[in-house]
Amino acid sequence: MRTKETKEEISHGRSVRAEGYSGVSLGPGLRHKTESKIMSKSSTKRSRSRESVSRRSSEPPRAAQRTAAASGRSAASSLDDEQLLIPDEWDLRKASGHGSGKATPGTGGASPERRPHTSMTEVAPPEDVKASVSEKSVYSSSRNESAPNVSHSTKERHGPTHREHGSMEHLWPELLNEEEEPSEAMVPKEPIRVLVTAVTTELSYLMLVPLVRGDVFGLDQPIVLHLYDESENISDMHGIAMEMEDCSFGLLKQVVYTGEDEVAFLNVDVAFLNDSLPVDGGRAEFVKCVRTYVGHGKALSAHAKKTVKVIVSGYPIETNTYLCNRYAKSIPHENFTGLARLNHNRAVTLLSQKLGVIPNKIINMIVWGRGGDMLYPDYSRCVVTKKARRYNITDQVPNEYLEQGLPEDVRIREQLVQKLTRHPGLLSRAKAACDQMRDWWIGLAPGTFVTMTVQSDGLYGVAPDVFFSYPVFIDNERTWKVVQGITVDERLRKCIADSSKEIERERDEAMEICTELGL
Repeated sequence: MRTKETKEEISHGRSVRAEGYSGVSLGPGLRHKTESKIMSKSSTKRSRSRESVSRRSSEPPRAAQRTAAASGRSAASSLDDEQLLIPDEWDLRKASGHGSGKATPGTGGASPERRPHTSMTEVAPPEDVKASVSEKSVYSSSRNESAPNVSHSTKERHGPTHREHGSMEHLWPELLNEEEEPSEAMVPKEPIRVLVTAVTTELSYLMLVPLVRGDVFGLDQPIVLHLYDESENISDMHGIAMEMEDCSFGLLKQVVYTGEDEVAFLNVDVAFLNDSLPVDGGRAEFVKCVRTYVGHGKALSAHAKKTVKVIVSGYPIETNTYLCNRYAKSIPHENFTGLARLNHNRAVTLLSQKLGVIPNKIINMIVWGRGGDMLYPDYSRCVVTKKARRYNITDQVPNEYLEQGLPEDVRIREQLVQKLTRHPGLLSRAKAACDQMRDWWIGLAPGTFVTMTVQSDGLYGVAPDVFFSYPVFIDNERTWKVVQGITVDERLRKCIADSSKEIERERDEAMEICTELGL
């Protein structure tokens, strides 16, 4: 709503209210003393009026400005002191007829329209002109309703023509403008379903935080966590689910805990199978382990996605992976792997300590064999990066340690940890499972490979149809391929043969149990 401007005019000590314009009239004795004060007070008002002048009229040329200013000064000097006026708004003068281009008395014929808006003096308008000033001619800071509407196409090209006070539309238009569709980078990923079995064991418990923190699947991948264990442990699973919720992970969308296969395995994208045979377990425990992994294979085949990625971390790894793959008839064998990353990480760590570098500076380590005396760290393709240059590991580490010290250190590492901590190295084992899945899910750099337990097709003398630790490439489509062309010396050949024979024996024993149980 437009309002009238009213100011007080001081004339010879009397207060007079004038409508339509504002100004100050001074007596003869006060002009020279107060002129500087008037100019300083009016400069603020005049700076505000400049913006309206620039929008309503074009600025006169500089030559005309100088002429008009000189004329204004000469006219002001010839006026009586009571006629001196400091104008408040340039728009008011235009509305009162001073912007019409006609000569005004006392201005020397100069048109006020050509006068610069920085002029400090002006002639007071006649009384009849004051009365003719309407409300519409007074400048208002509100939006001009008579302005032409902006077309939709113009709005798209130049953005919004008006923003409310305090609007942040110019900062985050993608959040405030509902008409714009979000870009692909802004669209959140669909959550993936990650299953962890034997969740009440310490191994599974240690996996949970890295999985939902973004260490495995990426910092932008939401997760629905499936927790599975025997039904008698349902209260423990409930407590673990509450703990995960209390951690307030941004990527954790939901926690499902159950003892039923059809719920736990339903539509899962990734499965960590951690049910394990005790180290000192007898035949009864082995039978229970066989029954468990046969059931896992059937549940995966019936309920999981056909693209599910499975990592088996429970001992005996090769046999459990074989059983799960055999009974998951609808899922390709390429989707099943066993944990081989733990010994791989141990070998890399020991070499990094020798070289004084961090472990991720060493690549292309291979660990063949099953474990114990049959385990063999192969450093023939191993490379280390030092000071932005790559070196073969054989040029940086003494050959004596590589041939004798490294294999022995890797073999006894777990026993040493268990002796010192009085429990097996489950933390490093959980981390190794997460590392293996991360590389499988995200992929490796070209020319880089890691060790994974995958199904054999007879390569390097390994018996076919068993799961064995191989060096593998992994592309960004989550497809692995066994590295070929590795030189097999006599020592490595013996390691592969002994390990393959032991894995075959255990596989055949497990299949006999399946036959006895009618599985």
